[in-house]
Amino acid sequence: MPQLRTVMNAIKKIDLFIKDIRKGMSHAHPYSVDALRQYLDELEYVRDMIMNAGLESGENVDSLLFKLRECNRDCLSPAYSGKPQVLPYPYPVPEPWTPPVTVSGVNIIFVVDVSDSMFEGGGLERGGRVNNLLVAITNEIQRQANSAQIPCKVSLVGYSDPTDKEGKNRPIFYEIILNKSLNISNLAQAFYSINPNKWARGGDHPESGMTALYKTIDTVIDKSIVNGKPVENSVILVSDERQKMNNSQHPPHPRFPEVTLAQVTAKFDQVGIKNRYALIPMTRGYTQTPSKVAGTKAIVGNVNWNKDTQKFFRQCREYWNASNLNDVQDWVTWTLDPTKVPKGL
Repeated sequence: MPQLRTVMNAIKKIDLFIKDIRKGMSHAHPYSVDALRQYLDELEYVRDMIMNAGLESGENVDSLLFKLRECNRDCLSPAYSGKPQVLPYPYPVPEPWTPPVTVSGVNIIFVVDVSDSMFEGGGLERGGRVNNLLVAITNEIQRQANSAQIPCKVSLVGYSDPTDKEGKNRPIFYEIILNKSLNISNLAQAFYSINPNKWARGGDHPESGMTALYKTIDTVIDKSIVNGKPVENSVILVSDERQKMNNSQHPPHPRFPEVTLAQVTAKFDQVGIKNRYALIPMTRGYTQTPSKVAGTKAIVGNVNWNKDTQKFFRQCREYWNASNLNDVQDWVTWTLDPTKVPKGL
């Protein structure tokens, strides 16, 4: 038992040294980290050797522990002596940090459904899940753009539906709320100022986001050239409903001619926008008859919505599931560095 107690005391000391070194590494100069890491590795090796060794009581135990104490002193001589760590020469030079940005500028274009259902149950209302997520995307892109010293702009298109019985939303059922604004904080304020009652209710459930996108892109696109390279435009469509087009899974209302998938695809290929993303329902959707449940419509699973719409975008995320930046991190990464987009997307 005395030998076992000695082993336990030694382990406690080693653990304490390991803790101190790790704490020191978190505050040390980068040049010191590599040197400290060497001692940390040696101590962890010693600890593992003790823990995995089949020690037996006998005269060899004291001798073994004596050797371990000498090893500890050799590894931690600066800690014992109180002298500063002597770094190897020549000093290690860390690689310079380079922001993960390959574009010369960014314009984030949000095309957002502003019908009344989008402002309830965690949507675009103040503090809503979707509101917070869109602002977080913009803030993160701006943060990295600023570190790379490139301009970052935000544009916002709000759209409703042009299919009401009296034609109140026709021919204009959308509005450009922000157009290439350099003040990113304007996005949050713009969401707060949207009046969903401005537009009449549509005559059908599916929405006209793809047509609104087609009609407004020539205005909100940034065609600037910065440092000899065109600005990267990134489009994000947001809606809690099905998106209708001509000859698609969700056909257009007979009162309004929607665009076709071929039309909108050809348009975006022409203007050169490849960063296309969508936050839309895919496997979860409203019940066929909207019923209010705790302030929002009842949601069901096992639907197959927006199958044709998804073909237009590089990546889509489920509207009802996305809640934080990690869920759409690819959109941030690919906007700032399009070369990282996998082939085929």
